[in-house]
Amino acid sequence: MRTLLLIILILICSVMLRRLNSITEITQQRPPVETPAVDIPACSGTWSLFVEALIYVESGGDNNAMGKHNDGGCLQITPITVEDANRILGYGKYTLNDRFSREKSIEIFNAIQDYYNPERDLHFALKLWNPKAPYSYHLKVMRKYDELLNNKQL
Repeated sequence: MRTLLLIILILICSVMLRRLNSITEITQQRPPVETPAVDIPACSGTWSLFVEALIYVESGGDNNAMGKHNDGGCLQITPITVEDANRILGYGKYTLNDRFSREKSIEIFNAIQDYYNPERDLHFALKLWNPKAPYSYHLKVMRKYDELLNNKQL
């Protein structure tokens, strides 16, 4: 019985490892994103309101906030997120300390969104940013976004 369970566990692990490797291969095949030659604002229009809403939900607007899983800054950026942004850009532009700068956090967020979510779909942006978050997280961000959007229109 133990041998059978061990064989099943090994099979499951090998399948999961193959899937992980295929995902890694797919994401590494994308070319680096070119950075613009001119300075442009990190966010504009309704996207900036969405980012503000996300910042509010992630950290309450606290640039120095620390989470439970080594996530920090206003957008609760993890070390792997910094690595991914640098991989996307093709060079080591960001350091882990940059997550405590609101401007750099937004740049990191936008680099990742521009790469994986070029259409800037808000719901996909939330799923991409926090894939394990419950639906209530999405509702909080979208309610705050709607609130900011309505205040802007007044």
